[in-house]
Amino acid sequence: QSVVEEIINGFDVMGICGNGCSPEILESAGASKADLVIAATSSDELNILACLVAKKLGAKDTIARVRGYEYNNQENMFMSLGLPMTINPESEAAKEIYEVISFPEAIRVDSFAQGKMDMIELYVPENSSLIGKKLFEIQKIYKVKVLICAVQRGDEVIIPDGSFVFQGKDKINV
Repeated sequence: QSVVEEIINGFDVMGICGNGCSPEILESAGASKADLVIAATSSDELNILACLVAKKLGAKDTIARVRGYEYNNQENMFMSLGLPMTINPESEAAKEIYEVISFPEAIRVDSFAQGKMDMIELYVPENSSLIGKKLFEIQKIYKVKVLICAVQRGDEVIIPDGSFVFQGKDKINV
């Protein structure tokens, strides 16, 4: 309880001591009116149960930290329970490391659609074969099917069309 009191005094938060799976404790914490309840104890099962109870009380959304290997690839099960958001910090870190290794020239890689699509941000080097070529030429020459979503050139952001011509130091989002 002293740790909770220190946190309450040091930050602009509300703290309640008790079992996070208890409907009474969750209700006193305001779960029924909450936009988001996050359960991040060291127990996957407690986190799942706390989120289920919070949803039943009326919380709009919940996020459960679920780290156990046995819960990997169980998104459909969690969805059927009404828990669309779970997070495994170790798995997310491993995915991030994999993406950095897979695209070493990328400034940033973001995955979407359960990892089926990546958005990659990278610079066009000044000696790149892309420089001076139009976007529609690049797709013909290299026979690639990518979508250039946006290009940042200095302070300007450009949504390119087929006639867009690349320059060195362009930052592109593919």
